[in-house]
Amino acid sequence: MARGKQKASVPSGSPTTMDWTASVLTTVSSDTQPSILVAFPHAKYIFNVSENTNRAFLQSTCNWKKIQGMFFTQASVQRMSGASGLLMTFADATIDKMNVFGPPGTAHYIASMRSYLYRWNTMSVQVTDASMTVSEDAEPEPILKDRDVSIYALPVLPQASAPLKRKRSASPEWPSKRQNASSGSPVDGHLHPIASRRSLSTTCHTRYRMTNATSTLESYRCSGHRICPAVHACMFSKQDAGGKKRGKQQQQQSKTAGPYNASAPGEPDVFRRGDLPPGFHHQLPPPVLPTTSTSGSNSTPDTATLAYAVIGPRIRGKFDVATAERLGVPPGPLRGQLARGLTVTVKDKDAEGKITEREVKPEDVVSESIPPSVILIFDVPSPAYIPSLVHSFTSAPLYKRLRSRTAEDMKEYGVRAIFHKLGEGVLEDSRYKEFMMGFAENAHHVIASREHCPDPVTFTSAAFSQLRLNRLDPDIFHVPKFSSAGKKPLSDITGLPPNIHPMTFDTHLTMRPPGPPVRDPHALDRFHPVVEASVSTSTPVELTPSTRAAFELARSVAAKRIAEGALPRLPGSDVTVLPLGTSSAVPSKYRNVSSTLIRIPGHGSILLDCGEGTWGQLAREYGTDVDAKENVYDVLRDIKCIFVSHLHADHHGGLAMLLAQRKQLDPPPKDPLFVYSIRRVHLYLRELHMLQDLGLDDLSGNGVYGMLSEGLHWRNTGSYYINGRYTLGGSEPWTDIDLTTKHYRRMCDLLGLRSFFAVDMMHRTRCYGCVIKHKDGWSVSFSADTMPTDRLCWAGKGSTVVIHEATMSDDESEMAAQKAHSTIGQAIEIAEKMSADTVLLTHFSARYPRLPPTVLARSGIVTERPLVAMAFDHARMTIGTMWKVNTYLPAIKQCIEDSADADDEAVEASVTVGADVVRSSRYVQSYQNTTGSIVQRYGTMPVSEQMKVGQMSGG
Repeated sequence: MARGKQKASVPSGSPTTMDWTASVLTTVSSDTQPSILVAFPHAKYIFNVSENTNRAFLQSTCNWKKIQGMFFTQASVQRMSGASGLLMTFADATIDKMNVFGPPGTAHYIASMRSYLYRWNTMSVQVTDASMTVSEDAEPEPILKDRDVSIYALPVLPQASAPLKRKRSASPEWPSKRQNASSGSPVDGHLHPIASRRSLSTTCHTRYRMTNATSTLESYRCSGHRICPAVHACMFSKQDAGGKKRGKQQQQQSKTAGPYNASAPGEPDVFRRGDLPPGFHHQLPPPVLPTTSTSGSNSTPDTATLAYAVIGPRIRGKFDVATAERLGVPPGPLRGQLARGLTVTVKDKDAEGKITEREVKPEDVVSESIPPSVILIFDVPSPAYIPSLVHSFTSAPLYKRLRSRTAEDMKEYGVRAIFHKLGEGVLEDSRYKEFMMGFAENAHHVIASREHCPDPVTFTSAAFSQLRLNRLDPDIFHVPKFSSAGKKPLSDITGLPPNIHPMTFDTHLTMRPPGPPVRDPHALDRFHPVVEASVSTSTPVELTPSTRAAFELARSVAAKRIAEGALPRLPGSDVTVLPLGTSSAVPSKYRNVSSTLIRIPGHGSILLDCGEGTWGQLAREYGTDVDAKENVYDVLRDIKCIFVSHLHADHHGGLAMLLAQRKQLDPPPKDPLFVYSIRRVHLYLRELHMLQDLGLDDLSGNGVYGMLSEGLHWRNTGSYYINGRYTLGGSEPWTDIDLTTKHYRRMCDLLGLRSFFAVDMMHRTRCYGCVIKHKDGWSVSFSADTMPTDRLCWAGKGSTVVIHEATMSDDESEMAAQKAHSTIGQAIEIAEKMSADTVLLTHFSARYPRLPPTVLARSGIVTERPLVAMAFDHARMTIGTMWKVNTYLPAIKQCIEDSADADDEAVEASVTVGADVVRSSRYVQSYQNTTGSIVQRYGTMPVSEQMKVGQMSGG
């Protein structure tokens, strides 16, 4: 027997092992929507990126490393509102390429972020709108294919809007030819979405240069399918305007560009970009969306959805060495070829020396391959979508095989997991039950339905901290609202297939080897076990001795002030000030990004900024129980104005979600909502409104009406500047100054205000603070993001409360100047100049995930004003009780130190009970020493009184 040569081959190349998983990063809850992370050894893919997805990664054991694709089931706020934050995180890290897929409108949604989502020379992003056609007589083409996976997108439309039939087209292997990002048709080569980076950059800067400005803009308005790829290229590029890679020195210069220069010309947040396409700062043309019979000619179309099929690799069988020996296949290359699925030829020599050839096929020596594991992801908003989904899985060849129990089909594909995101009434619909029963019996069905799933707290670390602080003052620190059970348990629903599971965050399913959903054993949840045990035993949450002593001392100090009447007498003492987010730039495990709610009894509420996740923070604070005396829906109806300072995602990223939730209120609000912001925020909202009804300009009288900050300047109210840095920048009909003035007067009447003016601040982009003056005599000034500026001092002189950003610690003043922010000390000094009664510090750098450098560390001249309070997420205070937060600060600090997670900064390795007692004794002495010389500067009681209280407490 001699060695042979390959004679014929059958392509295979499948691996012998391939362990891959699907993980639930977030589920349906008060503050999240489902996000599914599919992980292979070489890449990961995430499906839907709703609000708080970025923050969820901080809480979860999942991580975003190796993510190469983002897939959306809808081009809607509910599915995509976390995309900007996550894309910025990716770009600032190690990911250099990202592929984004979704239904028609996805490219438009991403392009609407162009004024604030920009990363130069960091990451390229390719956005593809999937075709909404389906073939019933041919295999579909994957929208993405790599060495590990093939992903298919299946259109799902409401009843009477079936997907269109299509002809077969070339396979778009990744990266290969893509279709037009808006229409699904091949695009012009110069605008090809996945053309080379150089050609994209060139396209972005040169293609739209025309001699006639009018024709240029008109061409722009008529070419939505062309403008979006060019806009994306300008948002994400790995080259500079000249097409050359930037050196490390250039990159470093851009990061440390020096202090903000208020006299610098032009739009400050785009001044480093190269040439932009004409019309870049104008409203995008409407996207081409699927039409539905249920959509009227003047209404927003029904949302199209996509279902996804994620098909992993086929695993080749085990090589049988004994059989190979028996068949005369020698060790070496021939066996390798057989293992790869190739037929080989061996030569045999008989006794007479005659040589004969024979073939050995792979199936002769390799056991049967393991079928590819499959994940299905369904998004069914209402029963109207069921017929479309069922039709595709009963008529289209590939999907018909996936929904099959025949042995032949199950040898070809193994459906392991099906994730169902279901709207009201879908799961109990007999048609959907029958549809589910058609899949293999061993498939696991993971259900996300608000009707049937619990509503657990997502950010358990922050909730655990809040639970402990609730022991200090339950009126200020409320326990987040949650539910451990759904309204209708899944177990009560009949006619469902086996292996039904509620979708739970931090659960994983292994596709190979296949397994059921399993809770990650490393997931940290310090909230639910503690609070449930506390409820079942009717005992409060346990505190360390040092925290317990700190709480007792702080409460006794507060009680003494109340008993002696030593409280500040301020107008508007019953006005609630609720920080919903106090972190700058990005969220942390313990702090969300910027937002503060002002509730005026008898009038309504004002929201100052609306960072991503604001809706979730409101829902956790007030709850979603419609039968409760106080719930988030009533609070949302009560909001009369949302003031958005500037177009940075940590300040406006949650605005669209809040408007979308408001539009769904039943009964609707009786009064309108006024969105008070700069033109580019309104432009962004109007472009999203093309995809989803956000209630803008609703003629019913309770819709959303815009007011432009540029027309309500404290020194120039009722007109726009015609030159300089704060010119309007556009002339759309909705920018009419008369509309802004009209809406301003109505808003002031509803809220009982004397005035509500915008103040131009000093930041790296156009940014306005504001000064609110009420007829009852109180006033609130809001700095937004800014360096220290006297403009706020002049406009807000004598404010009752100043809410001022304090991003940096006092030893980071140079960095604060570079980034156009303020330090803690600078914020306090501004409040002093304003003669303000109280300053509420907020917007702390994410460098301080739990507690920023506290004013307790400062020293200086003792003054009586202003009282200094530090903002904490969910610390519900009034103007009349802010002094309590000031008094509680040492106790809060002690509590946070004692409850730090193992991965938090400055955590102690271990703490014994004895050490806690010693620390408690030292803490009392420290409290006495520091409050007299430092804290009193910012408005607490005299040191002698505090020492008396300390002595009464055993100090």
